Amino acid sequence: MEVCTIYAIHDTVPFEEQSVDQAVAQIYYARALKIDPDKTIFGLVNSAPYLFCTFSCLLTYPLNRYLGRRGTIFVTCLISFASCLGQAFVGSWQQLFIARLVLGLGIGPKSATVPIYSAECAPANVRGALVMMWQVCRDSFSAPLTNRTAD
Repeated sequence: MEVCTIYAIHDTVPFEEQSVDQAVAQIYYARALKIDPDKTIFGLVNSAPYLFCTFSCLLTYPLNRYLGRRGTIFVTCLISFASCLGQAFVGSWQQLFIARLVLGLGIGPKSATVPIYSAECAPANVRGALVMMWQVCRDSFSAPLTNRTAD
């Protein structure tokens, strides 16, 4: 039960970030913050979490060493939650960019820690299927939402 709960927490932000939030960023934020979709800044704002994930993944080992797996997952979920709230109350594209960079700080270590933690907790006969479960869930649920918002 604990592993399923951890997966549910882990999947909440990346699922939202990779499907719904990208559509919102491209439709709403561009108009509300007056970002021209043809400019480089539009792509930079959209890719900010993934840009910072490349650096924040380097924090995975120190965080796991000092906080443990569950502590790392908890802290990075709090960071992701706070940055999602921050994105809701931005007033400029610069603030949105910073909030999305902070989101990358939470996504990086969490995405590396959750599969390791689930593999450590799962019985050997279901370990591989359980570790890959997040990808099946993400692909099953994000494709319809992404296609609907593209119309």
